[in-house]
Amino acid sequence: MEYRVLRATSTNSDEALDRLEGAVNACLGVGWEISGGVSLVATGDSLQPCALFIASQAVIRR
Repeated sequence: MEYRVLRATSTNSDEALDRLEGAVNACLGVGWEISGGVSLVATGDSLQPCALFIASQAVIRR
């Protein structure tokens, strides 16, 4: 069994999630399966305009 954690980052939460969705869909297309839920983390101070959003999703291939 193989295990990967896919990550996408952006200063915009929607863009980070869109990038992650593209990476997940690419993996699903070649036999990987989703494992667990999506995580979205905002770094820094929420009042700063340049906070970094990190989206992640685990996938497995049996």
